[in-house]
Amino acid sequence: MSVTGSGQGIGVESSVVLFPLERQRREVSDLARRLLRKRSVAAADKECSRVADAMFARLARLGLGEMEQDEAVGAFFHAVEQELAMLREARAGCACCAAEA
Repeated sequence: MSVTGSGQGIGVESSVVLFPLERQRREVSDLARRLLRKRSVAAADKECSRVADAMFARLARLGLGEMEQDEAVGAFFHAVEQELAMLREARAGCACCAAEA
């Protein structure tokens, strides 16, 4: 939050960081690992929909508009996709995990 003033009055300018990824790293990692364990694309899609619906509901309760909600949820799922790629790459390099795939 920043405060600005011009001698006549004080204006308050604020911003909200919705899903700071450094604080949500665990949620991103947990979802990525759950998605890797799903047996089908349909099951993974259902899990993503459930998580997204919960996130949209929480953001709506906070009074955010659709655009802000879309940005926040999109950023979260982008981080999940990056985590999935990293986990898949790590699995491909591991002999014991590659045998499971």
